[in-house]
Amino acid sequence: DGIQCDKYKLIYTSNKGQIFWINKTTRLPVLMEAEDGSMKIYWRNVIAGPQPASLFEPPAGYKMTNMPAMAPKSVNQ
Repeated sequence: DGIQCDKYKLIYTSNKGQIFWINKTTRLPVLMEAEDGSMKIYWRNVIAGPQPASLFEPPAGYKMTNMPAMAPKSVNQ
């Protein structure tokens, strides 16, 4: 679409990868494609800019809870 991009390739341990095109100006993704062609994701009509702080506030009625400590279990070998 005429956008100047940097192109990156991410390779997984399975030797399969994904290719990302990142907008040089905004540093936001433009396209992500599976190396084998099985999937493509396009980001279009993205407007970069500051976001209102209200987007990052917990919703009304939100209650924080504590999780019990997760102790590692010993494994007999």
